[in-house]
Amino acid sequence: MEFVSEEERFAFHLLDLANEHAKKEGLNKTSQRIERLINKKRAGKTCQLKEYGFIIEFYVAELMEKFPDSGRSIAQIEKLIIDHAPILAAGRLNWDIQKGDWEADEFQEMMATAELIADRARNTDDSRVKILLIGLSLIIQYERFTSFAKGMIEALVLPEQMKDELKKQGKTQELKDMRKSIRGIQEENLSVDSQVKGNRSDVCHVRNAFAHAHFRFVDDQTIKLWDVSDRKITFESNFKVDELRHLANSFNQKLAFIQVYAYLLVATSGLLRCLKD
Repeated sequence: MEFVSEEERFAFHLLDLANEHAKKEGLNKTSQRIERLINKKRAGKTCQLKEYGFIIEFYVAELMEKFPDSGRSIAQIEKLIIDHAPILAAGRLNWDIQKGDWEADEFQEMMATAELIADRARNTDDSRVKILLIGLSLIIQYERFTSFAKGMIEALVLPEQMKDELKKQGKTQELKDMRKSIRGIQEENLSVDSQVKGNRSDVCHVRNAFAHAHFRFVDDQTIKLWDVSDRKITFESNFKVDELRHLANSFNQKLAFIQVYAYLLVATSGLLRCLKD
């Protein structure tokens, strides 16, 4: 494909990435809509402004149709991004869209391992083993797949220009306070079912509980999890297999939504600017 600018090339690269994620989530209508735009460009045809402008709406609508329970999460992320949209509209991004992505071979190896864990969790009849495997998968999800979401949220709320300006003015404490508040915003937008406590989402608390062996089985079907900060218990809850699986699946959907939404927002914003120019 031939591009009129580096911005347009970058935008279509993001559309390719968004298409990959949409396919993985089974969002076939969104994938078809993205591929239509890509194929038009490949054929040398010009897309209409509305074709770019409606693609995010289309994506959100299909996501809510496929995952009705994700409405609160979607509204939460949309509000965060829309509230800070001027940062993205100001010009080229000041954050690396690929932050958190692995090399292709490493990623494929990790996905194969994750699928192996999921397969064992599905097929074992031992509920205790099933719970521990889901706990392991949550640790992997949180450690390896939240960096992009957290980086995007920080870039929106505290862009590089603002950081540089605060440093020049010697406002180091203000910068520290802002970074601390951003951790709360990040965790709030990654939380699945509960309020954030101590700058930690419910998923973070569960991740910590499994990672630091803060758990015990109440019975064969139930595990008690707790998180500790400054020697105080900050989170405590019992989970059955289905409840833990719901947490893991909902968290995965939220991470996928954040990534695809960001790809589409940045791509369509860039393409709209290219068309207007």
